[in-house]
Amino acid sequence: MSHSPEAHIEGGIRRRHQPTPIEESPSPSEIVIGVYLRALRKALRRSLADTARHTQLSTSTICRVERAEPPTHPRDVAKLLRYYEADGPEIQYLTSNLPMAQHASRQEQRAAGADAVNNAARRGPWDLWDDTAPAGVARYVAVSRVASEAVQYTLNRVPPGYRTPEYRSVVTNPDVCSSPDEPFPDTPVWLTRVGRPPGQRRTLLLDETALYKPVGSAGAMARQLRHLLRLMDGMTTAGPVTIRVRPRDGQISLISSYDEVAELTVSGHRIYTAVTLWPWYETRSGLAQALHRSLHQAVEQAPGHQASYDLIKQAADHWAKQAVS
Repeated sequence: MSHSPEAHIEGGIRRRHQPTPIEESPSPSEIVIGVYLRALRKALRRSLADTARHTQLSTSTICRVERAEPPTHPRDVAKLLRYYEADGPEIQYLTSNLPMAQHASRQEQRAAGADAVNNAARRGPWDLWDDTAPAGVARYVAVSRVASEAVQYTLNRVPPGYRTPEYRSVVTNPDVCSSPDEPFPDTPVWLTRVGRPPGQRRTLLLDETALYKPVGSAGAMARQLRHLLRLMDGMTTAGPVTIRVRPRDGQISLISSYDEVAELTVSGHRIYTAVTLWPWYETRSGLAQALHRSLHQAVEQAPGHQASYDLIKQAADHWAKQAVS
């Protein structure tokens, strides 16, 4: 898949060639916290100049933190969070999850344990982050929204950004789903102001199982699947999306062991993520590199636009018949 040659940033356009090699990416906590800080600043309508003046950080430092250009220093993050009126426990939680909080060089942080014999994922100590805080799900949605490119696979549920309000109200109900993947109905104000970037590229790979897994009523399922068809037809304001269906008898691969997983390109960095009990993120590791290969191979091997469209329409017709029977 091709990548956008440009990325819009405040004050102009930053040229982007290829995304950062996965093994050279910042840690997932640096990427996610950078997105969160920019979202808070924008929601509070605070300019780079005002933020720099009140925090005594340079505008270039603030931009580097927001774009996860390492190293991200905990003291800089703490200054920004205090200016954005975060409380003490949140500041402590986020800063303690940054690699620089451990006072080791980036090489030491990355190498420690990554090549151990019993480490099949070839994962360093900062390559995986579980965001277990109350705001974690909101941060997950924000990271998904701001990605310049998103490639998502799902086995069970249609992900955020592709849902009807009716489907969303069911799948985010804690009584129905033990691990909601977006905050609803109490969406934080800062998240409501996070939009999708111009030219965002989105690819959704639906396992055929997801088309027949009941979420709410049969009528709700029929309407949700027809919404996917309208997205494929370009009949919504959601922008261009590519939707493919992975047949139930599709080739077994690494992603077959996941209920859902996404590759998001954020500020030129690829990050792998999903929500299980809470949002998790992975970069740099051998597993992250394997997920990249598996996701893109699965998309390439999936039936094309028309065949996928027909599979979704067939499922929508099935649910529509169920609704009137």
